[in-house]
Amino acid sequence: MSFLTAQGILSKRPLCYSESMLITSGNMAEYFREALSNALKSSPANLSDEVQAYLISLLADFTRSENVYAGVNRGEEPILVVLLERAMRSEQPEANRIFRQIGDSTLYLLGFFGEKSKASGVSSGYYISMGEGAYNSLAKNTNQPVYYELSDAFEQLVYLIRQISMQEQKANSSQVLSWIEEYQKSKHPELRALLIQNGVFLDEGDV
Repeated sequence: MSFLTAQGILSKRPLCYSESMLITSGNMAEYFREALSNALKSSPANLSDEVQAYLISLLADFTRSENVYAGVNRGEEPILVVLLERAMRSEQPEANRIFRQIGDSTLYLLGFFGEKSKASGVSSGYYISMGEGAYNSLAKNTNQPVYYELSDAFEQLVYLIRQISMQEQKANSSQVLSWIEEYQKSKHPELRALLIQNGVFLDEGDV
């Protein structure tokens, strides 16, 4: 089963974290601007102003679930490989729309629901590769630097969004264990910051 069609992901109701944020923040763009700023304080990421603005806009737009699934036809399940094949067959304007939707939705869903990818039996690395590739194709077609940066920093951005998603709540034990395993493999500083945010301080000699 595709990650994007896994139970709890393909839903017609607002996504759970976004639903909470929608209730607690009247101005979504301002909320995510502050949340991103806080996440960047514990990250070595050096994001351009253009990418920061892009992320803020994406997160604010995707609080409405219909925007997450805007790249597909009504009633259609957004399976990544099908969308990618469609983009490859399409004229450039339509291909660019699909590439952007693949990149945006994969970035958002991995950031907010990354653990769900494990239930699908497909590694998160597969979806990261799909998102990176979609933005890279969009960058080559449009020659816009912001898409090159989104592609190059994709995995880092996933962890930044995951930090944002957890700013108003604590992770459960299974999430923490999953992040520790991920950190042992990747050593991503954003992931370490996420663990610290949830009260987990790792001794580098043990990992």
